[in-house]
Amino acid sequence: MDATYYTSYSDAATSAGNDDILLPAATVKQNGTTQYVIGIPKKTPRVLENLSVSWRTARIPPAPSNASLKGPVATQAHQKFKGANSTQTLSVSPYSSSDSIFPQTWYIGDPSTVRSLGVTGGYIIETSPDESDSSTRSLDVGTVSPSVYQYFTVGMEEVLYLLGFATIGGSILTLIIVYNITRMSVRDRLQAIEVIRSTGGNPRQIYTIFGVRAGLLTATGIALGYALGVILTRVVINIAISVGLPISLDPTVTPQVLKIILPSLFLLFLVGIGAGILAVRPAIITPPARLQQAFNSIADREIGNGLKSDVVEFADTTILEWRAFLPATTVLTIFVLIIILVGALVGTLAPLAATEGGTVTEPNAEYPMASRIDTGYADLLRNQGVTASPEILIAQVRNGQPYLARGANYSSFAAVSNATLTAGRTPNTKHEAVIGRDLAQTLNINLGERITLGGATSPAFTHVTVVGTFKAKGIQDDQLIVPLASAHDLSTKPGIVHFIRTDGTGTQLTDSTQTRANKIAISGVSAPSSTVAGQPLSVNISVQNLGQTRQTREVIASIGNTTRSRTVTLDQNEQRDVTINLTVQNLGNHTLRVGTYSQQVTVYRRAPFAIPPLPETAPPNAKMMIPVQTVNGDNVSAATVQIDNHTNQTTQNGLAMVRMPDQEGVYNLTIQKGDRVNTSQIRVTADAVPQPIATVDVSPKTAGVFTQPTASVTLVNPWDRTITREIAFVTPAKTITQTITLEPFGMAEQSMEFGDTTEKTMPGKYPVQVVSNGEQLSSVTYTVHGDDRLFSTLSHDTQYSRGSGLGQAIKGVFGNFDLLLLTMAVLAGMTAIGGTTATFAQAVHARRRTVGVYRATGATRWQVLRPLLADVFRISIPAISIALIAGLTTVRVLSHFGLFTIFGFRLSTQIPLSTIALAVGSALVLMCLSAIIAAVPYLYAPPAVVQKGNDSKTQTRIGENKKMTSESRYNSVRHPPKYGDD
Repeated sequence: MDATYYTSYSDAATSAGNDDILLPAATVKQNGTTQYVIGIPKKTPRVLENLSVSWRTARIPPAPSNASLKGPVATQAHQKFKGANSTQTLSVSPYSSSDSIFPQTWYIGDPSTVRSLGVTGGYIIETSPDESDSSTRSLDVGTVSPSVYQYFTVGMEEVLYLLGFATIGGSILTLIIVYNITRMSVRDRLQAIEVIRSTGGNPRQIYTIFGVRAGLLTATGIALGYALGVILTRVVINIAISVGLPISLDPTVTPQVLKIILPSLFLLFLVGIGAGILAVRPAIITPPARLQQAFNSIADREIGNGLKSDVVEFADTTILEWRAFLPATTVLTIFVLIIILVGALVGTLAPLAATEGGTVTEPNAEYPMASRIDTGYADLLRNQGVTASPEILIAQVRNGQPYLARGANYSSFAAVSNATLTAGRTPNTKHEAVIGRDLAQTLNINLGERITLGGATSPAFTHVTVVGTFKAKGIQDDQLIVPLASAHDLSTKPGIVHFIRTDGTGTQLTDSTQTRANKIAISGVSAPSSTVAGQPLSVNISVQNLGQTRQTREVIASIGNTTRSRTVTLDQNEQRDVTINLTVQNLGNHTLRVGTYSQQVTVYRRAPFAIPPLPETAPPNAKMMIPVQTVNGDNVSAATVQIDNHTNQTTQNGLAMVRMPDQEGVYNLTIQKGDRVNTSQIRVTADAVPQPIATVDVSPKTAGVFTQPTASVTLVNPWDRTITREIAFVTPAKTITQTITLEPFGMAEQSMEFGDTTEKTMPGKYPVQVVSNGEQLSSVTYTVHGDDRLFSTLSHDTQYSRGSGLGQAIKGVFGNFDLLLLTMAVLAGMTAIGGTTATFAQAVHARRRTVGVYRATGATRWQVLRPLLADVFRISIPAISIALIAGLTTVRVLSHFGLFTIFGFRLSTQIPLSTIALAVGSALVLMCLSAIIAAVPYLYAPPAVVQKGNDSKTQTRIGENKKMTSESRYNSVRHPPKYGDD
């Protein structure tokens, strides 16, 4: 599924394909807060089967039939909305299913309702990309959901793209190595080539011979290099495992790996053949009479007493020639670039591997996004003085670019990440976010822009507006930080996170059991969700002694500025309920707190009406009893109940009997007493099936993880006829179905316990529903908090490790990342040695007579090697300088064009001086080592052989047989004489 938001609905309509779902959207104000309304066309599919997963259905909720909107309300209600075009009071019904691709804080209606409020944009939902319809819109536009697979797929494409530069570098090295080796072979066979050219030989045959030789040489090198790479990798992994280092990479060469390796190796093979042809080309295009002059343009120098001279020009080389400068610089540029790339990875990922922080995860979770732990653990850690941040990782792919979103409270995230806000402000609502400075550059996002987010493993999407920019170390500022409430819409359910990051202070995680095992635990809290100013608010608190001895605890309850306490003494394993009465004078919303429990309580000047969920439909002329109560549960007498022209008043019991209209249609049902008014809608239709009125209550409404709540259900038949219905009582633990018969205006009550005192219920919000014939009659939500018993098992139920959550993810994918980077650097060094050795070998081979003179005049091996190393230093200083500049420039260019990014993480271009010093020092050592390796054959061969070389032998053979046939001439090129042949 691809979700794309357009600020203009007309642009969305123009961009939508034939199979896309086009949804108008309106941004409105409701009760002073910004809300979002989505219009669902009638022909929109209700379920996207190809996108649904076992844990979440990809459901598009339809517009309600009994209200104008569907939204975040417990029961049907009327709310005022201020849109771009008008301000309207609309009826809102609750969602009937928890599965939805939209957040259930959004409102759902039909397109006409959205247009009446004022369309401010539009969404395109692409459910099945069709290449035949790609003319209207690029497939790289939009946010993917579920996105975790695409995140890793596109991210690996970015990695392979960077590795493509390594392939290019390898091709250049192959070109240099094969060229230099073939060049030496051409020089050894120069006399034979001259004879062939002078006697009318075909140049194409010479090209073929040297091309085939170069191809065979390259193929042999590829085979040996492949074998060496596999062997070395396995040796490194085996050594790492033997010393206890974590290694997760599998060195097995699979068919998928071969699909990547074989094209690269074939490219290297072609480059090798081309290098052989290039090496012999000068001998083909140069006239035969000038071959010796062209290939030996620099005459051997007489040494004389040069070994004893201490004053020479710095740029004047003795053995090597400056023509080795260009290939050496090329090899060093590739080597330095690899070292810089490794340094960039280290600089970017090093903060993740730091051990000053820690991560709390679910035990044995394979990777961070597979972990599920209670958010309440963070409160425990904070109470113990540990800075903690509960977080959720959400992999994203936006417009073809992978990146990482993180659900977290920004202040908590900043505290454990050392992040600093550089622009804007922190989020105030669930639809606001802050973005890292590097990610903002990668995505080209500015303050005030809206970003659509998709679920990583679930088919869902939402959006946030960027209100701030922050900076942090490493890849921490390559992320989008969204509120946990938004992350819950896309990932885990409320109360659950992937992991908790800490600042690593203290050792409280290991001693939490000892410090809490002998305390009285608060296992549940129950209190009304509303009260009247000045009247007592009764808070019922369940407590239990978890210790092995008699214990005493002070239980404190607070709301607003009011605090009350009770001292409780319990014997071993004793449980008790205590009540604390609180009084609040200030109107509005307040938070009730008891220990780690919290609950919102609304304080009214006068208790408003609380009408139970009434049937959505009614038969014509039927009599229905309407119960009227306040939110406190008090019956309301003398209230006027009116539907169409039928009016009645409630009795002392708060009941009023009204007759339904005799004509079909949708009618307003109005209940009024004084300035208190409640309005709902009822559809009158002959097809209506009379349903009972149901109310359900859960006690306690706020429970602990081991508490067994009780659900109390009341069924009332409001009709003037007997009804028999199959009623389902749906709880998180079980569903009970009963067939119930209710007499006219009759009532039935049912209570049940659910949950298990021996099994832990994960913290979160859980619904309890009453359903009849698939229609929800009533629903209530109760909250499970992590109580002291849960916290006391923190060290048993979680796993604590040093480093960040992303650091653990990197270890899970790569194992010991430092070892991996070290292996890459070593392999790069070995490759560079091969390239520079070939370059220097060709240069020394060209000056072998000079080396022979040194040896013949009595110079020791060190006296021969010393001027060679001096030449290496002369060439290395400018070569390394240019290589360093070229490497740093390449990195800057890649970063400028957005190519220095993997998985949305922008690699650092601020290369530390230590990395630069390492690159320079390593390059100099490699140059010297390569020169020594290239000179070894000439240092240990007899001086006469070194000075005489193959040229003389070739010349002798040519002189002996001036009339060789064409076939013998080519054989002399294929098989040159060896040293010592007579």
